[in-house]
Amino acid sequence: MILGGIKLDTIFAGVSCLLSFVALFVGARSYKKCKVLESSFNDSNVIIGNGNVNTSQRVAGNVINNYCDTDALLNISNSNFEICLQQAYSYFEESEKSNLQQILVETKRLINEQKLSIAGLSKIDWINVYFESAKNTSDTCMQQVWAKVLAKELECPDSFSYKTLDVLKNMSVKEYSVFERMNELVIDEYVLDEKICRNYGLEYLDMVMLSENGLLNLNYSVSKNTVPINDTMDFVYNGFLIRVKNNTNHEIKYKKDVHLLTSAAMELRMIVPPTANLKYAKDFARSIKTEEPELEITVHLINKEIGKVIDYQDEVLFRV
Repeated sequence: MILGGIKLDTIFAGVSCLLSFVALFVGARSYKKCKVLESSFNDSNVIIGNGNVNTSQRVAGNVINNYCDTDALLNISNSNFEICLQQAYSYFEESEKSNLQQILVETKRLINEQKLSIAGLSKIDWINVYFESAKNTSDTCMQQVWAKVLAKELECPDSFSYKTLDVLKNMSVKEYSVFERMNELVIDEYVLDEKICRNYGLEYLDMVMLSENGLLNLNYSVSKNTVPINDTMDFVYNGFLIRVKNNTNHEIKYKKDVHLLTSAAMELRMIVPPTANLKYAKDFARSIKTEEPELEITVHLINKEIGKVIDYQDEVLFRV
């Protein structure tokens, strides 16, 4: 596969070389720090985690550091804080490299498995911001999310803004799972009020969490709609077509209070597999009928969508 005239494998190889260089640099710095650390102790004493002095243990003349990993931070004190923080910093530098490698491996797997066609990158700065945003992600599930973002961006450049990368960077696994739950309830660019959403596992506090993460506008917005005489209006909901028809001799206007999704949420929806609930589609149809009883609403199954053209089945799954 080609990315702007460069093979994808070449890109991965280049990134791997860069990460290897970082690892070499980090390793050199860590070695230097260990030598400084060694000389900072005398021959007979070593500081242990609680700050007490203990008889040192030597192997081939080298002092054994009792807090070479981040566990030392649990016992940090005035006497050892500088060394503890230096060791933790080196550890996290190495961790960042490992995190990015795992994300790149998963990205390559997605591209090959889904046979994605690589279009390129519109801005080289994007990949820099991406790496900076993703480097601290050690959770396997969130690494897979970052891989999906990268694969989608390579397939469709400009799919994800810098703002969306920043939003994702600050999301935990729990918060992302709530976002996935909300995604099951999105119709067009909004979700219905919390009274309905509560019936489908999205509580008000979940919506507050989504709002705090920059994914949902918690303030009500008004969705205003006009259905002309003998005409229809369609809503698409994750594989279902909800058709609103005006059979009267006058146009009908109706409005609904809804919660709008943010631009970041709309972009992240591209990597979440669509999951639909027929019961929710029925509740949406009923909510419109409650506002305007003269309207006829039917629910149909969608076969496929090509741009704005929707191929749906004539069979009516629900009518109100």
